Amino acid sequence: MRAGVWTTLTEAAAFTYWKEQMIFQRATDVGWELPPVSRQMTLRQFEERHPMLYGESTWPHKNIHSDAEAARAEGLPEPVGSAPTFFALVTRAMMTCFGDGWIIGGRSSLKMIKPVYAHNFVTAKGILKEKQAEGASVRYVFDVWVENEAREKVVVGSASALVPASIESR
Repeated sequence: MRAGVWTTLTEAAAFTYWKEQMIFQRATDVGWELPPVSRQMTLRQFEERHPMLYGESTWPHKNIHSDAEAARAEGLPEPVGSAPTFFALVTRAMMTCFGDGWIIGGRSSLKMIKPVYAHNFVTAKGILKEKQAEGASVRYVFDVWVENEAREKVVVGSASALVPASIESR
């Protein structure tokens, strides 16, 4: 759907689309948890993703993300993933729940606070902190984080998405 589409759909059509495409639960209360999104990290993922993110020609082949020797030279025990790899888990959780409400009106502010290594299993989580009226929509604001298998937070921040007010109030 494109920006402004909610004004061109009938309320029933908008609700039907939303219900069929999203996990979102209408009239969700503060404290509602995002469905978790998990992933097992591997060195191969780190090696493959970094040239895609930053460009093959500009990406050094020996770096802290793909080479154990380079990581040790920087004082790290092993290669570490880069932040966009883990921010994407939060994006996936928001996209799964809010679809275009995330694409059109999504916002995030995320900070990586601890390294993630190739052997880590990570999970993105979030809790609905507040709902704010915003024009003809309601902004759902979440505290979000990514944690490793030891339940240590490695990414923290906030993320929000828009829900048409007509759907939210059902």
